[in-house]
Amino acid sequence: MFRSTLSRSGAERHSLMLMLAVFSMCLLIAPVIGVTNIISPGDDVFIGEEGLDISAVIPDDMYQIAWFAPGTNPSVDVPAQIITVPSKTNFYVNPSQFIGETGTWYLWNKTANGVAFQVVSPTLNLRVWNQETNSDVSGAAVPPGTLVNFRIETNLVPITQRTGYNPATDGYITVLVTTPDGATLNALVGPDGNTISTKNLNVNAIPYYWVPAGTTNGWDTGAIGAAGNRVYKAGVYTAKLDYNVNSLEDNTQGVMGIQHPFPVQISLASSQVTLTSSTGMVTKSNPFTVTITGIPGGQYYLWVRNTASMSGASGDQPPMITPNQAGVATRPGATLKSDVPPVPYDGTRYYALVTLSNSGTRTVQWQTSIDTDTRQYTIRAERPSSGQQVQSDEVTVQVIKGSVTVVAGGTTSYYLGQQVVLSGVNTATDTTYLFMTGPNLPSSGGSLTDPHTPVITGQPGTFTQVPVNADNTWEYKWQTGNLGIDAGVYTVYAVATPNSRNDLGNAQFTTQSVSFT
Repeated sequence: MFRSTLSRSGAERHSLMLMLAVFSMCLLIAPVIGVTNIISPGDDVFIGEEGLDISAVIPDDMYQIAWFAPGTNPSVDVPAQIITVPSKTNFYVNPSQFIGETGTWYLWNKTANGVAFQVVSPTLNLRVWNQETNSDVSGAAVPPGTLVNFRIETNLVPITQRTGYNPATDGYITVLVTTPDGATLNALVGPDGNTISTKNLNVNAIPYYWVPAGTTNGWDTGAIGAAGNRVYKAGVYTAKLDYNVNSLEDNTQGVMGIQHPFPVQISLASSQVTLTSSTGMVTKSNPFTVTITGIPGGQYYLWVRNTASMSGASGDQPPMITPNQAGVATRPGATLKSDVPPVPYDGTRYYALVTLSNSGTRTVQWQTSIDTDTRQYTIRAERPSSGQQVQSDEVTVQVIKGSVTVVAGGTTSYYLGQQVVLSGVNTATDTTYLFMTGPNLPSSGGSLTDPHTPVITGQPGTFTQVPVNADNTWEYKWQTGNLGIDAGVYTVYAVATPNSRNDLGNAQFTTQSVSFT
């Protein structure tokens, strides 16, 4: 009987030892709970925190704290607020009690007995940071491959100075990144291919950077996976802060007067390039634009392709790039010269190296003139090759001839000395050139103000010049007194260019007969 009892006791002791061993192993593998709630005298506590242990702050024989209005003296004045602490090991900085009463709170036992703690309203701000340019790119688009950091600005830093706080385990802020497809990430791939956690960050400085600023570490937005594909697809990524330390975030939702950090976005651009035109057809002598959309800050060649067979002379020119445009360098080198005419300007106005804006776009203006040939042109944008697949796009633009019209207001029969209103439309040029022919006038024609002096082709000053309005209309009020002409029928010519009657050739023109009595 005695031996049996001993045997059972040994078995029980063995079982108990086994249970203790298993329990010890559980302790070893159990997650470590962060110590962020131990408050010492004078520490900062934040509105919304709960479960705070303030037993080191308030002596055993005291249970009240007091707040004094600004400008009052805690030594002699009456507190504006007195709070009884229900639990020194489970204290709640209740927004309903402490909003508007921030600052120093004192121990209270009918008199102020030293500082208890400082009540602070929490503030947080998150920015997306470009490691390469050391600049804020929140809300912007960046090229794939940009090294990205996160910058946190918050007054919660004193949490890291609390008694027992362990920087290795007690990080209290997490950056959560939502992908374009809706997945939430708490770690990102760095430039060496390893993942970097964004969880439980030890935010201990203002500002605080997820990884050291200005280094070659961070989120590699161009990371390539094992299958050769981009880990982070093009699209909009949203980053936000999770800062629910001691339930602070939960307890301050919807509380007026508490600043909550806004989520911030960053767009990863597509490596594809697109080119669009403001019009598919333009009348000669008018401008048009093309817009390149691609990698923000990226550089692209832009040119009018397959035009090397054109001479560049008058009537045989492609459209030209308007000079002095931001982000448009019209002398990018000899790379494209073989595909465009050599004249004028050594061909450099037919091509450019275009740098896109931070939003990944650039609009470039082209100009046509009376020297532009009327035909269809292909404009091409291409990202300079760096050993990878060339990214390019093209648009076509048709250049057509313009036209000129002229009509005389009212009747076509006038008394000499009467005002004649001439008007029309000119879609070919921005100036309408007028001259007249008739009895005893030069065969080439004369201007409407000096009809006996011949107009001369190529000399605009010998013509009557009328500017064309933005809507392509023009108007001229012709004073017919003192012209020194006889009664009779005259022909008014409206020409798009300064060409006389003897040199109309391919010029765009029209006529209007006018009779004087």
